[in-house]
Order: sequence, then C-alpha cells, then structure tokens
Amino acid sequence: MVNDDIPRFSEFGFNQQVLDGDRKKIVDIIDMNIIVHDWKFIKDKFAEDPSQVVAMIQISINGDEKKYVAFTRSGVLIKQLGLMNEHKPFKTRIVKVKRYLTFS
Repeated sequence: MVNDDIPRFSEFGFNQQVLDGDRKKIVDIIDMNIIVHDWKFIKDKFAEDPSQVVAMIQISINGDEKKYVAFTRSGVLIKQLGLMNEHKPFKTRIVKVKRYLTFS
C-alpha cells in the first residue's frame, strides 16, 4: 500500500474543542451580562451516574474581551445550551429562579 492511499487523521473531521480562559465560578457570574462564546459537555467524574455531564462554558463578562471558563451541573442550563448549538455566540444573564439556574 502506498502512503498516499492512507488518509490523514485530520481528514476525518474530528474537532478537538479547546476552551481557553481563566476559571470563574458560576455563582460569581449570576445576574451579570455575559456573552456565551462556546461550550462543551464533559463526563462528570464525581457523579454516581456515569451518564451525568458537566457543561464547560466559555464566556466574557460585560462586553470585555477577556474570556473565562465556568463549569455547571445545572440541568436547566445544560438543556438550554443543547438547544443553542446554531446560535453561538449569544448574550444573556444567568439568573437564579428558586432552586435552579437559567439563562434569561
């Protein structure tokens, strides 16, 4: 077999998503104007259920260019992010409604 016949790894289209930024606690950005630039879901290594995920969210705050990364196990936020794949980036606020967090 000639080496030219073997496909390169990069041709398969696997996208290694890297989210850069300083870490920020999700509770520290509640009620702040943010831009959500990107996100990914990763396995929650602390959950009893192996299918549990954590959302890793790349944001900027109040229009600043500096990017941060926040993590959340909030089921509501994870569900909302799943609906927004075609709408990156977007402006929002994270608000606490009773016992859960949501985008507004």
